[in-house]
This record gives sequence, structure tokens and C-alpha cells, in this order.
Amino acid sequence: CASGIALAIHFGSWITSLDLTTLTHSLLLVTSHPLIIVVGLLVCRQKVSFGECAGSLLGFVGAGVMVLDFEDADGKKSSQVTIVGDALAALGALSVVGYIMAGRALRVWMPLFLYAFPVTLVSAVLLGAAALAVEDAVVFSLAENGLFGWCSRRWLPLVAYL
Repeated sequence: CASGIALAIHFGSWITSLDLTTLTHSLLLVTSHPLIIVVGLLVCRQKVSFGECAGSLLGFVGAGVMVLDFEDADGKKSSQVTIVGDALAALGALSVVGYIMAGRALRVWMPLFLYAFPVTLVSAVLLGAAALAVEDAVVFSLAENGLFGWCSRRWLPLVAYL
């Protein structure tokens, strides 16, 4: 259940961040979970290799350079980048660490299907409830704003292909 909650927070915060910051900032921050894991290992006094430390240091330098980049290509201040959007993307990285750690503990004794199905179900239910609460989503509709909009003739072939 906690793993599903962490996965819902990951996807919810990351997708929301895409509306509030640039794609570059969002992707860089949401994929920074290896940096968080290395910092967590260091805090817990676990063994971390030199390569992991060097890679993390390089990642933090890159994140610092990115945070300073609030200008468009023509030199004007970017209105697309916001601290809130960047923070939501970072929350997505932090929450995926919780998802990974829970999965690491549970997958030792649990088959993949028995782990993945309830985790994905909990995440989907929570995200569906959030969409109903904060967006104009509807439950029983095949329209694009419906929770089952992916079942429409437009999207079903792509979903079936996946």
C-alpha cells in the first residue's frame, strides 16, 4: 500500500510539474533519484563506491547549474520555470525512492505480479481520485477528460499496442 502511495505521489507531482516548469527542468529533477539514494546511503553510513560519489557530485553540480538557468535562448527571463514546478519534480524523485525501497523489500519474497498489480491499482485509484477532486475529470466517460478516456476509439489501438 505504501509503495502504491509513493508511486501515486511520484506520477502526480511529476505530471503537475510539467505545467509549472520547463520539460528540461522537470526531467532532470524527477530523474535525480539516484542522487537521493546515494545521499541516503551516506546518511545511513552504508558503503558507497567512489564512482557513485563522483557521479552524484557531478549530478549535484549539474542540478545547481540548471537552477541558475532561468533565461530563454534569447536572454530574457523565462516565465516557464518556477520554484513550485521544480519542487514538484524533485518531490517526484523523492517519492520514487520510497517506491523503489518498498519494492526492494517486498520483491525478495513476493512474485512480480503479486507486487505490481496492487501497487499499480492503489496508485491508479489515488490518481483517479485526485483527478476527480482537482480537475474537470468525470468517471463514466470516454471523452478525453474521463477516467476511462483511454478506452475511446482514438486511444484504444495505441493502448492495445502497448
